[in-house]
Amino acid sequence: MKVKTFFGESLQLALKSAKEELGNDLVLLETQDVQARDMKSGQRKMVKVTVGVNDPAPAVKSWSPAQTADTGAAVSTPRSNQNNFNELLAETRGKSVEKKQDDKEILNELAMLRKEINQLARFSRTPQVNDFPPPFSNVYSELEERGVGAEIAYRFVRRAMLKTDENDGIGYEQVIDEVKLQMARKIRQYDFNGNIGGRRQKVILLIGATGVGKTTAAMKLASHQEMFGQRDIAIISSDPYGPSESLKAYSKITGTKVVEAKNFEEIRSAMHSLRRKEIVLVDTPGRSPFSPNHLEKLEQYVEVLKPTDIFVVLSMSADTRDLFLSCGLYSMLNPTGFIFNKFDETSQPGKVFSVLEEMDLPVVCFCEGKRIFIDVSRGTPEFVYRKIFDIL
Repeated sequence: MKVKTFFGESLQLALKSAKEELGNDLVLLETQDVQARDMKSGQRKMVKVTVGVNDPAPAVKSWSPAQTADTGAAVSTPRSNQNNFNELLAETRGKSVEKKQDDKEILNELAMLRKEINQLARFSRTPQVNDFPPPFSNVYSELEERGVGAEIAYRFVRRAMLKTDENDGIGYEQVIDEVKLQMARKIRQYDFNGNIGGRRQKVILLIGATGVGKTTAAMKLASHQEMFGQRDIAIISSDPYGPSESLKAYSKITGTKVVEAKNFEEIRSAMHSLRRKEIVLVDTPGRSPFSPNHLEKLEQYVEVLKPTDIFVVLSMSADTRDLFLSCGLYSMLNPTGFIFNKFDETSQPGKVFSVLEEMDLPVVCFCEGKRIFIDVSRGTPEFVYRKIFDIL
């Protein structure tokens, strides 16, 4: 394959140059934003594309059996690698148009996958921010320090700067206010009163790794007055060791019904006994998301319960890479919302935007601490503002 790079002021113009030189049968291998020197402005943004095109197939000499000098009779010769190659080449040339199109689509899909991987890799590269004047550069540095990914922080500050007509005289607080508006667009709140498709009962499955705080999150959801605190609700604990002591104590204090169900037959029975409840929260057992058969087990929960909602509970104490990997696994179950837990155990609350960048799901709630009736907030942007900018 022949590989070559082209530049253009946009992706379309760069690809146009590539097609003019190499033809239409291109495979897009990589795209990248770069800075190029300009005689007037000094710098301008360009798009660099790397493309590949298959080299022309070499001419293949026709082959015929060797002849004897005396009689001209064909001599039986061993099957050679060259013969295999000739036959393979003939087979490829003889493919139908539809089959060739299928092959091309597969290559294009691989190219697009490569592009997505390269775009994800860009999150690890710090953008050029030398053009940010103070106090925009100060806000950018603060966002990065508080865990907002470099690429996302750059977009927040860049858009805030573009929205400001006169940069001279702009203060730190004004920049913060503009960045808050950008943040608010990334956080969608879960609708606790949303339609459940004509069903009388809302069944919510809580999933997440060991120790992320699913049980505590269930109690907080069940007690918060702006969430499910005023609804007729029950909790199913499917922990193989039974309900935790904190869950038992919560049940006694609040009167919330807690049912133990250690296997799927018991879960079916529990659901029947709770059929008149308005909302049922199912607390799934904690396991590593990377353990064998974990996804298969969760799929069984989905099949048995047919939940109206699936909430992914994430611990903010985990690093960004592990959060991404967990989201990638749980996305296969089509979750409907995020619960971000343990904000009190991280110095980088801005990681929440990296997760929302990967999976655009509503935020059910933000949690911190173990106090059931206090340490929880609906998924509002204001909570994140306070955490990132240390607003009391």
